[in-house]
Amino acid sequence: MIHPVNRPDCIDALWLAVYIQEELLELSLALDPSDIRNLNSIFGSDTVSWLWKYKQKLIDPLRGFYSHTNSAEKNDILTAFRHDINYYKQYNDGTFTFCLQPKANLPSLLAAQVGCWLENFYDVITQKGFPAIVSGYKCDINAQVINSETLSKNNGLYVCPVCDGTWMEKTSTGILGSIDHFLPRSIYPALSVHPYNLLPICITCNEKIKKDKDPLTYLHPRNLSETFHSYIQPARDVVQVQIGSSWAIVDNGAHTQNQLLIFPDIFDLPGRWQQDSDEFDRAVRRRIRDSVDAKKDEGQDVDHNAFDRILLRLDQRLYEEWGGMGNSYPATWYFRWLCQNKKAELLLDYVG
Repeated sequence: MIHPVNRPDCIDALWLAVYIQEELLELSLALDPSDIRNLNSIFGSDTVSWLWKYKQKLIDPLRGFYSHTNSAEKNDILTAFRHDINYYKQYNDGTFTFCLQPKANLPSLLAAQVGCWLENFYDVITQKGFPAIVSGYKCDINAQVINSETLSKNNGLYVCPVCDGTWMEKTSTGILGSIDHFLPRSIYPALSVHPYNLLPICITCNEKIKKDKDPLTYLHPRNLSETFHSYIQPARDVVQVQIGSSWAIVDNGAHTQNQLLIFPDIFDLPGRWQQDSDEFDRAVRRRIRDSVDAKKDEGQDVDHNAFDRILLRLDQRLYEEWGGMGNSYPATWYFRWLCQNKKAELLLDYVG
């Protein structure tokens, strides 16, 4: 959302899981997926062994789809799945709409059963693992691997891509983090293990604030192109935080209002930052004081011109810390507001 994020290789390896979902759906149009001979006809033995190990979640739910008598409905669901998984190619198409949405009974009630089955893949992969012998990746893929490799792939990004706060923490039992389905899997099940839809963010943003809110419909309807996405269209360098009695995220007019409202609608930003404004105030004033004292310790006089140079350099330092230090992004915008609106007060406090 705010910060750009590079997808780790292990997430891209999940394309094979999407392919397995597609192949199973196609198989089940005419053949019983619970007959292992049918699985062996399209998958290698290692893939079949993995599917069979978790048969209750990955195979059995498709028996209802196979036995359903309306072949047109089944074909519509497969077509909808294939359509939806290509959404990332249409990200800038303002007319793109998703087709497989069980909560809206699209394309049919049968889609609800298929949706639950698709969601099962995420649970199995993140909790039990996607075996290397199936994916061809260097190791089994699970939630810990996704979190760990996201950190490694984004060396230098130490904050949550959404809120700029604490991201993932290493503990004695592994990495403490949360994997967000940017478009909720309960609403868009075709994207349950889609590489472009899985984004590790902080636990607060995902599990306490966003939950299952749909960025495309919650409070303000918006199309796919009217969203910010850390993999495709991050917001950091194209928006700014407007400080005032009510903080807001604004831009230079290049984005729609609905696109900018995605931050307060889905993640309660910048409202959460505004609650910490006193902390930002203390932090930036302390850094101004430290910078002035450093110049004085060097035997330099700090007049109005020197003070302006100190503020300019501090602004640059804060900008350089984006992504590297928690809350440096909102703190930078607060600092800029302070310099613009409280300059006389700062001069009196630090220069005299």
